[in-house]
Amino acid sequence: MNKKSIRNQNKLTSYYHFMRIVTLSMLICYAKEPVINLLTISGDYRKYKTEDWIFYAYKNKQMYESQIMKKKILIVSGSNALFGMDAKQIESSTGVPTVNLGVHAGLGIDYILYQAKKTLKPGDIVLLPLEFSLYHESKDDQLLSNTLLRKYIISYDHDYLSQLSLIEKLKVILYPSGISQEDIDVIAAILKNESPFDKNRVYSRILERVHTGKCYTGIALNRNGDETCNIGKSPTEDIKNKKLIDPVPKKPIDTSGSIRDFCIYAKQHKITVIPLYPALLFNLNYDSNNYKIYFSQIKTFWLEQGFLFQDSPSQSFLEEKMMFNTIYHPNDKGRTLRTENVINLLKNYLSKPNVGKF
Repeated sequence: MNKKSIRNQNKLTSYYHFMRIVTLSMLICYAKEPVINLLTISGDYRKYKTEDWIFYAYKNKQMYESQIMKKKILIVSGSNALFGMDAKQIESSTGVPTVNLGVHAGLGIDYILYQAKKTLKPGDIVLLPLEFSLYHESKDDQLLSNTLLRKYIISYDHDYLSQLSLIEKLKVILYPSGISQEDIDVIAAILKNESPFDKNRVYSRILERVHTGKCYTGIALNRNGDETCNIGKSPTEDIKNKKLIDPVPKKPIDTSGSIRDFCIYAKQHKITVIPLYPALLFNLNYDSNNYKIYFSQIKTFWLEQGFLFQDSPSQSFLEEKMMFNTIYHPNDKGRTLRTENVINLLKNYLSKPNVGKF
């Protein structure tokens, strides 16, 4: 074999070697996440950087709910309810036991309503001040794009995972990911012997957050499930720069069908549904025609499901001084005002049991 042939052969060998490395790297990147998911599910572990506080929040909220043996009011939504609805105040004003089940809109509408179904009983009343983004999520938005939900159910809620369809299970478990900063953080933590996957160390880390006055702990709640970290707080410096809600969503209302399914479930189980607008920082743009049309579409959607919508945007809007750290998170002053408005609506339902239905 001449020198030219040898050089060509060496180039070909190098090329094949390079392609093998690339292929193997791609396989490792693809398989890494499914393998970690399966190991996490099969053992008592958690995914790295899971929002552990959500587990404690649901646990503490459901602990009070489990003690209630009569009709109750359940507040169901994301964190606008966690920060912006006062279940203790509602219970005191109405005499009906009330639980704030609001946690995090990032979990997606299907999971939020799944948690509600676990605690609702015939005769209960459910308040639904849903964040506007929850109206427009598809199922894939929640299972694939939603890293928070995937990590949480793999770490903490295998019951929810088991009730998904086979295709949905595969999407959650086998969804690939490349090498990320999280992987580097995991390696660094292991080298420091910090055991980032160990659930037994999670609670101590949560307690540290509580002692430093931070939010999102799932522990700093009152008995009714209301957040307490926003009490006496002023608006954060960047509250003015928070984005407005989208006046023209790219997807139709209830893209996933989860809300319609919940409405059917509620009717079948004689549960009163009271839809509400979420607590929201007021902006002059919300007086524009585009926003008025959008708010009206939300109300029409609920009418089509067979439930009256007696709330109004003006009752849910709050001034900047009544907000905390996002456009959906009031401080305790904003929460009190918003809750008072809701109580006035709620008393109509309590005095006339059929007012919320056709």
